[in-house]
Amino acid sequence: MDLEVVVGRTDVSNAQTIFLTNYFLRLYASPGYAAAHGLPETPDGIAQHGFVSYVESALQVAELGHRSSQLPMPHSSFQATSIFAQVEAVRRGSGIGLLPNFMVAEDPVFLPVLPDSFQRQVPIWAVARPESLRSARVQAVLAAIKEEVHQRRAVLAA
Repeated sequence: MDLEVVVGRTDVSNAQTIFLTNYFLRLYASPGYAAAHGLPETPDGIAQHGFVSYVESALQVAELGHRSSQLPMPHSSFQATSIFAQVEAVRRGSGIGLLPNFMVAEDPVFLPVLPDSFQRQVPIWAVARPESLRSARVQAVLAAIKEEVHQRRAVLAA
């Protein structure tokens, strides 16, 4: 592999890490879920709600999981290995989800939950072996990724 994009902590000894950006995970619910169940007023209130998240045993990035969020265990949960399945589960009222802000913040179907008291910041890195970074093709791809991140910095940092 010449270049890898990694979310979360990097633990590499024989490669170079290049910081690209951070993005935020925030809590969201659908209007239907909020109408039926209300929304928590504090992080501890999550314990009384359904929660949508990754399958913890399948996670490769601890920062994306519920367990590492410091939130209490929810009343019930829906877990999926796909962020797209999680977004759809929240959209359809399955519970409160810990979702990437850049995927849902502009969509009125998603209501922010605890917007002033809970968020997670997750870094995104490019990782490459030093010899790969000497390749003009790898440098071109890395430059394109950096430009895309730069163009989307407002939505990623929101």
